[in-house]
Amino acid sequence: MKMLSYALIVALSIVITACERVIEVDFDELNLKQKIAIQGYLSKDNTRAYIFKSLPLDNLKASNYLESPKVWLYKNNIPYVPFYETDSCKYKLNDSIILNDNADYNIVVEDNELGKAVSNTQQLLQKVTIDTMYFTYDTIQWRGLLYVEFFDYNPNYNWHSISIKGYRKNDPSFEMSTGGSIDDSGYSTNKRVYCDYFLSRFDSAIVTVTTISDVLIDFIISHDDHSVTFGSYDYETIFPVKNYITNGYGFFGAQEKSTYIYNK
Repeated sequence: MKMLSYALIVALSIVITACERVIEVDFDELNLKQKIAIQGYLSKDNTRAYIFKSLPLDNLKASNYLESPKVWLYKNNIPYVPFYETDSCKYKLNDSIILNDNADYNIVVEDNELGKAVSNTQQLLQKVTIDTMYFTYDTIQWRGLLYVEFFDYNPNYNWHSISIKGYRKNDPSFEMSTGGSIDDSGYSTNKRVYCDYFLSRFDSAIVTVTTISDVLIDFIISHDDHSVTFGSYDYETIFPVKNYITNGYGFFGAQEKSTYIYNK
């Protein structure tokens, strides 16, 4: 997964006119000091986090690795279980850990140099139930239509992403991939996915629907908006990236995946 670099980016625009304009910048207010960055994902089967430190504008080539931070998952404001590092900056829970519905979880990171960072709280989401998947082929438009129907148990978290991988019998080299996002306000969802002629020639498919919490989708949208507006002369305002971490940067979002195997 591509890790996001958290730094407060300030763009100074100088308009050349008949008069000279002088702008004083207080670098103490630019928040150039490094802070703890958290990218956390809450899931029944795979709760994980990416823990690192932000890079200041005056040293973007520095290492973002945190040496031996204490990373804990809190449950209802009480320390519950520690995370352990599996790779550089990557942390997860022990597989034997059981998480409970309707409990408030958050991540707390303590570092000798950067202090203590506390994430927002999240609750577990329920997996959607994929009822069926069916395929139709439009001989006029020469395209296939995949329909995925599922039931959403999370009325307050109606953001989903969907991925489809298709395979052919006796052809191990064939693999199709397609997908998209869903924003729906109801409980029952019918998702239609278009396939071109090549992608329509599958015999079986694996469908994965991922339910995403509002915190996670809001962070993703704000990051995309920031990427579009930063460095573009078409926008007068640079949209900020949303932050859900106290004394740090990042987010703690919840997601759950459901898988369905379809055979023609």
